[in-house]
Amino acid sequence: TEAFSKIAEDFKCKPMQGVLSHQMKKHVIDGNRAILSVETDEQKVDEFEFELNEVYCIDVVMSTGEGRSKETDIRSTVFKRAVETSYILKTQKARQFISEVN
Repeated sequence: TEAFSKIAEDFKCKPMQGVLSHQMKKHVIDGNRAILSVETDEQKVDEFEFELNEVYCIDVVMSTGEGRSKETDIRSTVFKRAVETSYILKTQKARQFISEVN
């Protein structure tokens, strides 16, 4: 979180609120540990130290404005799979893919 703030200062911008970077595990893109780009009163995470062989996806989103997102009518097209949910898939290829990923 501190690194995001220092870099944003150098480039005269602000990190976006609500953006999380996550620890990654096999077939899970958002693990238990998370890094906030901006810590607020509503959104906080526990501090931790990086360990050997851990993998993280670092999402860097900056703004020259206020550092907050705006609501629009554009619909989100990015979805993630719920690992604990079993899906009934229609095609053989889809079933084969899910069985390999699981």
